[in-house]
Amino acid sequence: MARFDPDLPLDRRHALAGNVPLPEKTEGAVLFADIAGFTPLTASLARDLGAQRGAEELNRLLTEVYTVLISCTHAFRGSVIHFGGDSITCWFDDWPVAGAPDLPDGAGRAVAAAFAMQTAMAPFGTIQTLTGSTVSVGLKVAITAGDVRRFLVGQEEVQLIEVLAGRLLDRMAAAEAAARQGEIVVGAEVLGRFGPALVVEAWRGERGGQAGRSDFFAVVRRNAEVPGAWPPAAPWPETALPIAAGSERWVLAVIRRRIRESEDAFLAELRRTTSVFLSFGGLDYDQDPEAGKKLNDYITWVQTVFSRFEGHLLQVTIGDKGSYLLGVFGAPIAHEDDPLRAVSAARALLVPAERLEFITHTRIGISQGITYVGNYGSPNRLTLGAQGNETNIAARLMQQAAPGQIVVSAQVADATRHAFALESLDAVTLKGVAQPLPVFAVGGRRRRHIGDQLKGRALAPIIGRNAEK
Repeated sequence: MARFDPDLPLDRRHALAGNVPLPEKTEGAVLFADIAGFTPLTASLARDLGAQRGAEELNRLLTEVYTVLISCTHAFRGSVIHFGGDSITCWFDDWPVAGAPDLPDGAGRAVAAAFAMQTAMAPFGTIQTLTGSTVSVGLKVAITAGDVRRFLVGQEEVQLIEVLAGRLLDRMAAAEAAARQGEIVVGAEVLGRFGPALVVEAWRGERGGQAGRSDFFAVVRRNAEVPGAWPPAAPWPETALPIAAGSERWVLAVIRRRIRESEDAFLAELRRTTSVFLSFGGLDYDQDPEAGKKLNDYITWVQTVFSRFEGHLLQVTIGDKGSYLLGVFGAPIAHEDDPLRAVSAARALLVPAERLEFITHTRIGISQGITYVGNYGSPNRLTLGAQGNETNIAARLMQQAAPGQIVVSAQVADATRHAFALESLDAVTLKGVAQPLPVFAVGGRRRRHIGDQLKGRALAPIIGRNAEK
């Protein structure tokens, strides 16, 4: 039978195997590792090798890099909680682990893992593809420490999703924004745990930075003159875990079915998809004891809306100031009218159901183009994702949108203007995009009962994982 265990964070796998619940409130360190270089590669591989061979080559390169990063995380008893395009968010818990009572705290292990990542990534500075072209891959890491809440949200019959939530995630995002390629940036609360073992190369912050201030971040390197300051590797136990009961619930339902029905071992594609990025607010994850229930209610409703239009929710990223989600139309199942489905779903999501009136400031960005669709990660930790420049554009259009507004790219506008009124907005200049992009705000329907018109032909599905029979 297929094994779905790699879709679970490693600490969750151990918890399920030992029938031990993970606490909702916990302390430790969050590590965010961001890879630069893969997004522009997607389009060039599709152009030079074609959709299928291009996808296989991109999958090979992604696997090489992510295997290194994930191995460093697991080597210091961390867990990859979330994949977000070209990044991973990892959690290092403070609590003692069975069999390792003297394990350093989460911040100590996270910093050790970050330096291990930096060393292991050195050979990937320049990668050569099958076409003979080269791509430069860079890494930056941000680490903060403190309290978080950890939730498991979503419908079991659709997909369970792991999330970390709270102000610590906002601090992590601020630290990441302050970091540059090749750097490790830590919060002051992390720096204080190492003394002279860490050398501060620079302070970063809105007002220039100041040593010891909790709202500033330090660019750090190891002090080689302080021996014994770094915790040794303390990997997760290597004893084989039993297949975690119920682990298939962490896998998108349509993928579960395809894996069980298909003999194909793996299939990843470069295909045209429509990406929907949505940001929202209104939840206090640190102070509201009902925040977990409220978030679950919202996410299950979002899953229902996406499913109604045959799209899929792929990612949920939570922060007090910046919570957002990514949905995709065109994978794993594609339709000829995916842009129309995406905009129809976005309009339904713009005004949450009455029972979800606590959700505020909904903003949505939608774009269409060639993306890599398939599994990426390592043999020990996988996710199904949609990566590419158009996905990034959808995220940036979301940031451009006003609360209560849907902003779409020209491709989406062209495909949906027969069904919806569109308002041309000022062209926007986006990071990584050479020319200003024409963008449009979605207004009302041009005719009633649009949902009845969603009859586009279903195209070939994909299967996004290794299946073990």
